Amino acid sequence: MTNMKQNVIHRMIRYGIIEEEDAEVYSYGLSVLTMYGCVLLFTIIISFQMGCFLEGMFFLISYKLLRSSTGGYHAKSATRCIFASVFVFICALLCIKNWHADAYIVFLCTVISVVVVFAFSPLADKNKPLSEIEYSYNKKKAQIIIIVESIIIVAGYYMYPAISVAVLVGVLCCALLLVTGYLKARLLIRK
Repeated sequence: MTNMKQNVIHRMIRYGIIEEEDAEVYSYGLSVLTMYGCVLLFTIIISFQMGCFLEGMFFLISYKLLRSSTGGYHAKSATRCIFASVFVFICALLCIKNWHADAYIVFLCTVISVVVVFAFSPLADKNKPLSEIEYSYNKKKAQIIIIVESIIIVAGYYMYPAISVAVLVGVLCCALLLVTGYLKARLLIRK
């Protein structure tokens, strides 16, 4: 994989697409793009195999939108991130497929998630620190996204319960990663 990435970078330099001093930045960008591509490919395949493609895509969209602003727990390496992401996705699809809770539980889970997002986000990590500007921007963005997603969850529960639950599970996963990241940071401070 590294050889292929280096080959692409060298060709981009040779054809004048990028400058040689920017090679490291583009190399990193290709790594991130490859990682996201792998996760997306795995999630699409898993969604089809489990018979819940639409729910999987709604989960993924709600999760990624909110997660991009909230921060929280981050894996130590790209490989761990890929495996953790696929594992979370499989667990989320199992929850979505087997969700049999009534509207009160959906509402309660939504309220808890909103409180967690408002209280803890954005949460910086040593693997992903935030400047003051990023912090302010991500806080507002996370709050807007969680409010919109909460409206979709509550309003959509009676019309499209499977979609509503998929969005809820995405929100719950983000809230759980926020709490996990917060607790991890607190434990590191104590040491």
